[in-house]
Amino acid sequence: MPELEFQCPLPNGLHARPASTLAEVAARFEAEISLENRRSGASANARSVLEMVALGVKRGDPCCLRIAGADAERAARTLRGFLDNELPVCDEALPAEAPASAAALPRGLHDACGRWYAGTVVCPGIGRGRVVLIRGAQVPRELLEMPALSPDEEREKARRANAAVRATLETRLAGRPPAVEEGILRAHLSILGDVGMQQKIGAAIDTGRSGMQAVTEAAAHFAARMRESESAYVRERAIDIEDIGFQLLERMHGARLRSTQLVLAEASVVVAESLTPRQFLALDKGLLQALVLEHTGATSHAVILARSFGIPTLTGVADVRAHVASSRPCAVARNAWPASGAHRPAPATASPSRSPPTSRPRRSLRRPSVPAPTGSACSGPRCSSWIARRRPPRRSSSPSTSRRRAPRRTAR
Repeated sequence: MPELEFQCPLPNGLHARPASTLAEVAARFEAEISLENRRSGASANARSVLEMVALGVKRGDPCCLRIAGADAERAARTLRGFLDNELPVCDEALPAEAPASAAALPRGLHDACGRWYAGTVVCPGIGRGRVVLIRGAQVPRELLEMPALSPDEEREKARRANAAVRATLETRLAGRPPAVEEGILRAHLSILGDVGMQQKIGAAIDTGRSGMQAVTEAAAHFAARMRESESAYVRERAIDIEDIGFQLLERMHGARLRSTQLVLAEASVVVAESLTPRQFLALDKGLLQALVLEHTGATSHAVILARSFGIPTLTGVADVRAHVASSRPCAVARNAWPASGAHRPAPATASPSRSPPTSRPRRSLRRPSVPAPTGSACSGPRCSSWIARRRPPRRSSSPSTSRRRAPRRTAR
């Protein structure tokens, strides 16, 4: 039985994209191929992206591919070439989160806010609009408690649901979306067709569970494995697994579980605990002025999409949903004022009174400041008005009127 030893060369560890590439190579052969992380002693099926990512392989970890089967030697030669030549270059740089260093909130803004919430800037800029709260989808308990049909019938329901979700994702890919969205859609296709996920669902159905129960348990199992990872990037993939699981449940039970379509009616600041890529893509980008998220990190797919659209985004804003009321005016700004980055201009439907800040503050703001973290959001009409109506300082276009006094002539 051939064994291929190597050290993980990937700066971000073995996350979804390189793992899916390895799984594609392993799927070409009939041999059984497993990946072992020798640092932890855990092993996974090399055809399952989710199982390999859940191993938590970090850069420099000693690993081993074990191959057994009729074409093991041929598989070993191909995989050796992949490990030496392709694996080291199939990673990409991850966006760095802004450091949580102290900055200064201008006294004028602090006095106008009444209440403000600090967070970490992952996409700088200024946004102003009405608060729209998004809450996570919940599966009704009565649906989970429904009695199961025969295993064959439940497997057929799961198969049809998988095919329907796959068709939806492939249709979106056929529309040639932007590169960032395309990569995320392909990652979701990989989760949907994952060998480990399918085996987990099938095993649960064989024990008498309904298709809905099996999907729920499989998604929860792999999401929990992701959240146990030491890598922040891997932990952020948990919400993608849960989203795919919920899409499968929607297809199984139709309108009884259909998630509500969120429609923005005016310039809006969306506030949520976390956001799935599907929820973000469904929002009207012309009316979406900013995102404020409680727990989502800079490497989540929703934040990566927000960055690609230039939507000002704050993360790590603790318990903001408990304090900000829906439909109330809100402003989101980079807190290192004046902001040095590019600001997202208001769409045509937004208030015309908004103007971007200049590189110099007014003299009236040069007073003692209140320390604050990297970014902030505030709610209330005074706060949003302050940011919206701030004008550049006046500059006189006429030459200076001051004149030098002529020297006095003393009488002789």
